[in-house]
Amino acid sequence: AIDNDTTLTAEQKVEKKAAAVQTMINSVLGLNYSYKSGVYGTYELTATDLSNPIAISVAGIKAGDTVVVAHLTSAGVWENVPVTNVADGVVYAKFTSLSPVFVASVADTNAAATSPKLLMQE
Repeated sequence: AIDNDTTLTAEQKVEKKAAAVQTMINSVLGLNYSYKSGVYGTYELTATDLSNPIAISVAGIKAGDTVVVAHLTSAGVWENVPVTNVADGVVYAKFTSLSPVFVASVADTNAAATSPKLLMQE
């Protein structure tokens, strides 16, 4: 959804959206995520074949990064998507369905124990 509040600058709108995403990740997925670590974006993914894992090109992701991947189900519930590998510019995740998806980096506090190398999309 587009934020139509004309009193906010573009930077404030991004900050507002990032804070909302941080709250969702922390509460729904149980991670200690810091949106200032890096928000990579939202994606509308489609595929003709759901062979797993699926490779997603994500500019800014580096091998060894801890990232979170989430998928918004048709029931409107965010689900944690298992990440199988993180390489330079690519995240590999094992999906059961696609779209929408969110990708973000995660602060390395309790995230590794909960869900290492996760990718999330909205």
